Order: sequence, then C-alpha cells, then structure tokens
Amino acid sequence: MPVEDPTIEWVSAASPFVKIRSRPDMKTFLVRYFGAIVSGLMLGLGYFMALSDPKFQTLHDRIAGTIVVKD
Repeated sequence: MPVEDPTIEWVSAASPFVKIRSRPDMKTFLVRYFGAIVSGLMLGLGYFMALSDPKFQTLHDRIAGTIVVKD
C-alpha cells in the first residue's frame, strides 16, 4: 500500500542503511531507532543536520555510525 505523504520518520525507517566499516547489527538498529526519536523530539533539529552535512547524515546516523544508501 503506497503512502501518499510519508513522514520523515517513515522515509528514514524505510531507507536502507549501512554501518560505516562493518555490517549493521541489532544494536546499531536500536541505537539508530531511538536516536531518530530523540531527533524528532528536538523539534526535528536532528533531521536538519543532514542539510549541512556532506554525507547527509542526520543526528541518529552520526550517533549510530551509519549512512543511508540510495539504490
């Protein structure tokens, strides 16, 4: 079922991500997930960090040591 207007959290959760220097594990997933909640609670400032980052990493990506890859 396609989502007509996905939220930032949905897009973030649906995007494949990789851990820098190794494969992601459950700990990485949980750190990234709860970091995304913190990013949202800070009035979305964690998501706006991606606009100024050359690798487009959000706050929860930096905390978890991950990057989002696009197909």
